[in-house]
Amino acid sequence: MNRIAEGWRRFPKSDRYFRIPVSFAFVALLVWVPRIYVLATEIPPFEQLQRSSGEIYFEDAARAGWRTTLKTDQGTLSFSCWTGVGSTCIFSPNLNEWQSRPATVWWFHSPNLYTGDQFAAQVEIDGVIVLSYQDSVRRLQIAKESAPVVIVIFLILPFFYWANQIRLNLKKEVTPHE
Repeated sequence: MNRIAEGWRRFPKSDRYFRIPVSFAFVALLVWVPRIYVLATEIPPFEQLQRSSGEIYFEDAARAGWRTTLKTDQGTLSFSCWTGVGSTCIFSPNLNEWQSRPATVWWFHSPNLYTGDQFAAQVEIDGVIVLSYQDSVRRLQIAKESAPVVIVIFLILPFFYWANQIRLNLKKEVTPHE
């Protein structure tokens, strides 16, 4: 215990009281909170989904993947198929071919701080189902099963970082003042 306390004292104060807690909070915001949304999301039965039709567009949403947008007579709707790894609904090389094509999206409201409120459960483009309801349910179930593992991993990582920094601080050779 004395070695841990000594290693802690050797941290520069900015590291001790700022970087470690901020890193921990940053990891929580990026990993834990989104996973909690995944755990709380339930896809309703197919009959209860809302249905919208219009022209489909795929927009690059940087690190979140491709945002699926549907332009309807009532306005523009943006959809997410977010399951904790990005908001991309359709993983296909055909996204450019499908731009501005007639499409129907079956969706439901699922409040999510990171991606918006509309969760696309099924997507049909030009009469072809490119994302089925069953695939959405399966992807969400896989994300739910892996969420606790990811949360635990990212819960312990900051402590491993902290312990490693203490170890490195203890290894530093203290030069005597002459």
